[in-house]
Amino acid sequence: MQVRQVMEKELITAQTSANLQEIARKMKNHNVGSVIIVDEAWKLRGILTYRMWRSPSARTAAILPTPAPAR
Repeated sequence: MQVRQVMEKELITAQTSANLQEIARKMKNHNVGSVIIVDEAWKLRGILTYRMWRSPSARTAAILPTPAPAR
């Protein structure tokens, strides 16, 4: 089996300026457990998962950045 056979093709995104309640609403409405975080130029800035959102430390952080993807 290849990744393209099981991957989600529609990405759910939120801007870095979004608040956690907006992102939680997106997760619920789209039935997903993570949201890709982008800046105003649509550049990838990180990912916010349901697990991160539920942890106390994530609630006080603006966004938990991810390292640059490997090429």
